[in-house]
Amino acid sequence: MNKKEVQKRVLQNGKPLALKKFSWCEKTKTFSVKEDYLIIDFAGIGDCTFTTGGGCTFTTGWDCTFKTGGDCTFTTGWDCTFTTGWDCTFTTGGGCTFTTGWDCTFTTGGGCTFTTGGGCTFKTGGDCTFKTGGGCTFTTGGGCTWVFDWGKLQEPPLHFCGSRYYIEFSKPGFIQSGCIEKPLDWWQKNVTRCAEEHGYSLSQVREYEMYVKFLGQWMERLKLHKAKGKGEK
Repeated sequence: MNKKEVQKRVLQNGKPLALKKFSWCEKTKTFSVKEDYLIIDFAGIGDCTFTTGGGCTFTTGWDCTFKTGGDCTFTTGWDCTFTTGWDCTFTTGGGCTFTTGWDCTFTTGGGCTFTTGGGCTFKTGGDCTFKTGGGCTFTTGGGCTWVFDWGKLQEPPLHFCGSRYYIEFSKPGFIQSGCIEKPLDWWQKNVTRCAEEHGYSLSQVREYEMYVKFLGQWMERLKLHKAKGKGEK
């Protein structure tokens, strides 16, 4: 495609983007722009590279590379690579690699690799690798791996979206709820007092007592109930 043909596929405020606002390398199929909130339709066209601002919507083929700001929406084929900001939404094939900010939503095939912030939602196929922040939700196929500074898991870390704050396993021997991260035994002894002091209702106190109980059982099953020493795997 030449630059004028690309122009027809990139809309800004419902109109083709001005030629002077973007660059296009026909040889490498590289599209570069500083503009935000574009609609980019490369449906069925693969092996392209995109560098854009935030708030853009992409429809592309396979094996594409994206470097964008946040709040973008992607519908792509397989084997794509994404480096993005926060609050993005991805619907992709398998074999993709993601490096993103927080609060993103992923619906992908299998064999993907994710390095993200927290608060993300994942619905993926199997054989994926995740290294994420806290507060994420996972629905995956089999054979996935969750990578942490202290080691790896073959199932997602247990996480509850509570009525007040999330509460989850954060690392061996520790549970985190909101900004409070304490050892498991501290939560087992203090969850009731802590919830009452923060104005939780009786039903909410019982709710978080239940979460701590379930987290403790899960951590003991996986032998994660004790803190690991420095350098220990």
